[in-house]
Amino acid sequence: MQDSYMRILADKGGIKLDPRTKIFILIIINISAFTVNAWYVMAMVAIIPLSLFTLRKRYKIAVIFTSIYTASLFIYALFIDSPSGVISIIAGMLTGVVCRMGPGLLLGYYLITTTTVSEFIAAMERIHLPKQIVIPLSVMFRFFPTVKEESSSINDAMRMRGISLGKSKGGLISMMEYRLVPLFISCVKIGEELSCSALTRGLGSPVKRTNICKIGFGAIDFAYIFLTVVILICFIVVKSG
Repeated sequence: MQDSYMRILADKGGIKLDPRTKIFILIIINISAFTVNAWYVMAMVAIIPLSLFTLRKRYKIAVIFTSIYTASLFIYALFIDSPSGVISIIAGMLTGVVCRMGPGLLLGYYLITTTTVSEFIAAMERIHLPKQIVIPLSVMFRFFPTVKEESSSINDAMRMRGISLGKSKGGLISMMEYRLVPLFISCVKIGEELSCSALTRGLGSPVKRTNICKIGFGAIDFAYIFLTVVILICFIVVKSG
C-alpha cells in the first residue's frame, strides 16, 4: 500500500538534510533562477534537486525532470539570443518559465514530502522565528498534502457516478461544478481543522515546547550548502559582469 500523503515520512535509509538546509537551498535556487539569464547557472541550479531525488532513489521523477529540463534549457539557450520573432518569443517564454520555475517547484516538493511538521517546527524554533510565522507555515505543511488527498477522493467519487469530461451532462462546466465546489468547501474545513489541531498541540502556548525529533547539520548538509554557495558566487559574478 502506498504511503498516504497524511503520513509524510522523513528520509529513512538514505540522506537526511536538516530543514534549515532545505530552506536555504530553496531560497538561493529561486533567487539565482529568476535573476540570471546564463544557461550554465540554470544548469547548476537544476543539479541540486535532481541529485536529491536521485539519492532518495526516486528515479522516475529524476528522469522526467532531467528530460523536460534539458530540452527546455537547450531551446531556451537556442532562442534567447536569436533575432526577434513570434516563434522565438513564444519558445523563449515557455522554456524560460520551465527553466526558472522547475528547480524551485521540484525542491519545494522535496521539502514538503521529506520534512515532518515536528522537524520543521523544531528547525524554526532553533532560528528563533516568531510563532506568528511558524504556526501558519506548519499548517501549510499539512494543508497541501491533505488537499491533494481530498481532491483525489472527490475525483474517484465523481468518476464512479459517471461525471467526467465528455460523459456528464453539461460537459466541462458540469464537471468543474461537481468537482471544484466540493473541493473549495473541503479546503475551508481543512484549514479550520488544521488550525485547531495546531493550537491544541500547544503551538500558540507561551511556554517553550519540547520536541522528540532530532535535527542538526551533518556532512551532507555542509556539502549541499557549499554547492549552493558556489551557485550563489556564480550568480554574483554573472550579475556584476
